[in-house]
Amino acid sequence: MLARCTKFSLPNGDNFETPLLLPSFSSKGFPDLRKIIKILEEYISGPVLISAYDVHYKLIQKRINFSPQLLFIDSGGYECSSIVDFINHSIGVYKPKKWNGKLFYKAINALLEDNVPKVVISYDHPRCRQSLSIQINAARSLFNILV
Repeated sequence: MLARCTKFSLPNGDNFETPLLLPSFSSKGFPDLRKIIKILEEYISGPVLISAYDVHYKLIQKRINFSPQLLFIDSGGYECSSIVDFINHSIGVYKPKKWNGKLFYKAINALLEDNVPKVVISYDHPRCRQSLSIQINAARSLFNILV
């Protein structure tokens, strides 16, 4: 089966086609995330994904040192989940910090200060499963706040 593709252009003229394979950075399972990013910064120049959770808790720099063409900001749902992935089974018990919609919006607003184009993924939480229509309405509300 083939995935649906979407082509889009950024105001600076960069063009992208989805789906994208993104380097993603998460503190869950990688406690020294800042060091990992420092090592990789000279090799990464395209789109990347970071977590609003990691930005809020300063586990990743608000302004990353490499210059992504496009920054995807995830909701933090993965990082606030206490479930340990099979890959990370050796870390033992994972205890996430407090995470909610208010903290998410605060982290997003902090990231909007620079001019790097961004794709913001709407807020979700593993303990608050919602219907698709509620998720769509929440994403529309977020878009109206950010625009």
